[in-house]
Amino acid sequence: MKYDDFRKKFKKFPVLDISTALRITGENPQVMRNQITRWVKSGYLIKLKRGLYLFNETDRGRDVAQLFIANKLYEPSYVSMETALSLYGIIPEGVAVVTSVTAKLTKRFQNSTGNFMYQHVKPQAFRGFRQEKFGGLPVFIAEPEKAVVDFLYLNAGRFTKDPEGQLKKSFRFQPGAGIDPRRVRALADLFQNQKLKRLAEAAIAVLGEKA
Repeated sequence: MKYDDFRKKFKKFPVLDISTALRITGENPQVMRNQITRWVKSGYLIKLKRGLYLFNETDRGRDVAQLFIANKLYEPSYVSMETALSLYGIIPEGVAVVTSVTAKLTKRFQNSTGNFMYQHVKPQAFRGFRQEKFGGLPVFIAEPEKAVVDFLYLNAGRFTKDPEGQLKKSFRFQPGAGIDPRRVRALADLFQNQKLKRLAEAAIAVLGEKA
């Protein structure tokens, strides 16, 4: 298949996995892989990871949000922790690494679109997220309260005897950010961890303060 024919057929796909391309085109798998390898080298396609690709910016049918790519790189997962906290204004800074949560093994990816980190939680705690649109594409992202709880759980070892002080000074949690205390407590209960419950109360106290 020529690249122009391939582009016309798949340019509406935000990202493209090779299994989908094979199913739609009926091409010989090895021939298709060889073609894609050449197209990556020529700059027509961007390799996100093995088997997952993105058209270059010129040939792309639409803008593709980095958060959408994060969801697709490692499934199932949802954007959480510092990335979600920043988007919700719970911490003031932007972040360089897109952080997500998964019930699978911890994983990290790096490609030309960014750096992506996936942190593991137990299956019973893999909830508290919703689907929102970013750049017109659906993205699974933690609720504000779950982003807080995920952050506390996965950073629990960094907290000392003054978690409220750390949350304000070291982690820059913003007073008055506005979260539902009952939802924080319910989500923290999923982890069945006493230290996390104490940290959740500290976060509720800090985020509930007047700005």
